[in-house]
Amino acid sequence: MANFHYQLCAAAKGVPNPNMGNNLEMKTTKAEFVQALAESFAFCDDAFSALTDASAAELVTQGRGQTARGGGN
Repeated sequence: MANFHYQLCAAAKGVPNPNMGNNLEMKTTKAEFVQALAESFAFCDDAFSALTDASAAELVTQGRGQTARGGGN
């Protein structure tokens, strides 16, 4: 879930995914999972608080293509 948060919220912010290449599913303890999830939520907080109906529909580049800022994938 944390990996997906970074992907979705990077698109919403219009920035490169800061977690690219870092598989958070490789964490081994509950504390590590909880921390990774909390950090991913924190990364998303300002992205979604800044979205409006208009900005959510804007196209942003993600990877090799484009996606709606509010759509993620």
